[in-house]
Amino acid sequence: MRNKALEYEVREWCSTYLLVNEDLLNIEKRIWIEGYFTLSNKVLSISKHVSNRRKKDLQKGLSKSDQHIHFILIGHLGKYIAETSEDHQQKSKLHMEELLNEAFGVIYEVKERIVCNCVLVECKELENLCHLYETYGFKRLQNDKALIQYFKII
Repeated sequence: MRNKALEYEVREWCSTYLLVNEDLLNIEKRIWIEGYFTLSNKVLSISKHVSNRRKKDLQKGLSKSDQHIHFILIGHLGKYIAETSEDHQQKSKLHMEELLNEAFGVIYEVKERIVCNCVLVECKELENLCHLYETYGFKRLQNDKALIQYFKII
């Protein structure tokens, strides 16, 4: 994350957001990253297997001939783990739902300034991740190679 975040920002591919532990920052004057996420825009080719009804849901009347949809992509989403010794890791106490809440806070600010109505997340087919996104209101869209793509209308 440390190397890629700066590179992606400079190339204007995405913006990286860090959530820091405010208590440690205010009291101990040290930075502890609890979690992170990236946001960018993405144009997605829609598979022929996606139903016409789903396409219309995505873009408020997308015609049957349209092949692409614009999304805000929540890219990297994770809790930070730092090695504090060879055999012990300190883990973030932040919940993934809190990370999604923070990401959507930024997305809603963006929505006030530009036209956007769909959010995309991509993940490997891991039961806990799929469940997290579905519980948060994302719907399965399609598979893209080894990733499942989920969307949420905002």
